[in-house]
Amino acid sequence: MSVKLADVRQVPDVVDTSPEPVKDNRDAEYGAILAGFNVAARILAVRFFLFLSLVGSFVLSVIATTNQSILSVWVVGVFAAVTTLPLAVLEMRGRRGG
Repeated sequence: MSVKLADVRQVPDVVDTSPEPVKDNRDAEYGAILAGFNVAARILAVRFFLFLSLVGSFVLSVIATTNQSILSVWVVGVFAAVTTLPLAVLEMRGRRGG
């Protein structure tokens, strides 16, 4: 029995059946997550420094009332004007969105 060339079926070319590579959106997701953490860190940092300045103002006020001198009152006023008031203004502007 001989095989004729017409009887032989041609084998189709090899077809690549591997799935197409999926576009990776992790970089965009990670960027969004990091941006959210950055905003949260800035908000918490301002509030933390405001809290620390309020505690410092309270401690200085207690010291000023125990010493009862005009110099200690000036120290409390200068401390409040330099630290507490600017931080409070920043916090209020941040809440209004301006």
